[in-house]
Amino acid sequence: MENNQTPLRKAPYETEDEIVSIGALLVSLSPYRKLILVLVVSAAVLLACGSVLYYVTNPPRKTVSMRFLLKFDGAERGEYPSGVPFNPAEIVSTPVIRGVFEHNELGQYVGFSEFKNSLVVNHRLPELDLLRQEYAAKLDDRNLSPMERERIREEFEEKRDAIMRPEYRISYAYRAGLTSPPPELVQKALYDILGGWADYAADKRGALKYRIPVYSPEILQPDMLEDTDHVVGLDILRRYLQRIRSTVRGLMEIPGAETVRAGEGNHTLFEINDFINDMIEYEVEPLYSIVASAGLGGDIFQRKQYIRHRLFALEQEREAARSRLDLIEDSLRSYAREKHPPRVSSGSGAELEPEHGDRPMLIPQFGDGFLDRITQMAVHDEDLRFRQKKIDDIIQEGLQRVDIDKEYRFYERVYEELTGEASEITARKQEDLSEMVEGRYASLVSQITRHLKAIHEIYGELSEHNLHPRTMLYEPTSPLTVSSAFPTRKLAMLNLAALALFTLLTLYGFLLYAGRNRCQR
Repeated sequence: MENNQTPLRKAPYETEDEIVSIGALLVSLSPYRKLILVLVVSAAVLLACGSVLYYVTNPPRKTVSMRFLLKFDGAERGEYPSGVPFNPAEIVSTPVIRGVFEHNELGQYVGFSEFKNSLVVNHRLPELDLLRQEYAAKLDDRNLSPMERERIREEFEEKRDAIMRPEYRISYAYRAGLTSPPPELVQKALYDILGGWADYAADKRGALKYRIPVYSPEILQPDMLEDTDHVVGLDILRRYLQRIRSTVRGLMEIPGAETVRAGEGNHTLFEINDFINDMIEYEVEPLYSIVASAGLGGDIFQRKQYIRHRLFALEQEREAARSRLDLIEDSLRSYAREKHPPRVSSGSGAELEPEHGDRPMLIPQFGDGFLDRITQMAVHDEDLRFRQKKIDDIIQEGLQRVDIDKEYRFYERVYEELTGEASEITARKQEDLSEMVEGRYASLVSQITRHLKAIHEIYGELSEHNLHPRTMLYEPTSPLTVSSAFPTRKLAMLNLAALALFTLLTLYGFLLYAGRNRCQR
């Protein structure tokens, strides 16, 4: 039987010598192993030098940070214990930073502007972020009823209020290099910044003082009557006494004020208030009558002009108070008409009451209208607060008008004494009265100065006792941490990848070279 199978022929370019195994090629690389090793090591050295050069020309950016908790009352509301608004930017404000910058001699490493701009204060509330994510996922459920949504919202607000903490983080970011400040100096500067801010907040912002104006004991001079008309000088003294009395009454409302004693006489605020009232009623105002009736220490025409001016100013204040009172009453009446329209009469003549009366009824049943009724109740409570505020404003304006009227009557009486018939007093008697008035005035100023010193002591003691001391304004909640932004891991991985690629390419090149030499042989 004829065999029709044709034997496979090798390609004319294929020979037995050209089929070379990989093992033989690897063996053929042995003469070049030293050269390959030198090339790979050289490449590794070059990559290392490149990394060092990159590090030198692009130093890593380090961040030193510390978390701290504000402990003073009102921090969660954004205000100091005294009621002054608090802004976290004050911690790294220029007055605070400049003192720290100069004290630690940071100028030899970095400029002031660069140092200040590298400081950041952030509010840290990680628990709140997680809570928001959790309840946002719950509220995404479209199958929730309005009642369930309201319950979830109230639950979120309760938990949010529980974890709301005024926790902040202060950070300083800089490039580490030969001219950068040492890390330990940066860490010390952060501690100094918090301490400097505490001193600044206490001394300059009044963080540990109540928001009550307290006058300095040096506001009055004992010899002021020598250079001023007696009527004007006594009026200035009287008005200062009225302001000091307002300060004392404000301090009397602070908790614990009734038990604090201070000054040379170890007086309380209540006693000082009585002293000031007695000075006004039994000392200063009677001196007015003596000076006005006897024509002591001044020109009668100038005095009349001064009293006319005071009467004119009080008349303006009275008109302004009357206008404010009318405006408040008109706004209250307009609000009442909009919120509560007049009753509508029925056909029989009987007046129909608004539905559910003025206050919406809370029906104890759950359904779609339940939340609407809750909303109506909230609106009603807001309505009551608005009305109460307007009523308080009306009372305050009324009390102010009473004070203005009292002042007006006082100056009217002084003006009548100035325009009345002057009593016949000898020159000797006038001189004696003038000396008596000036001496009495100096004595009153001395007494007021002593009382003001006592008021300052009581004010400081109340602030120190009721408000946190400056050492308790903040508390670090974590140690200082240093993080580096230099891509060390990424750079190392890139170097290893480049070295591996170079090695493979080198081996492949020598394999081709060795294979070609073998074929040629």
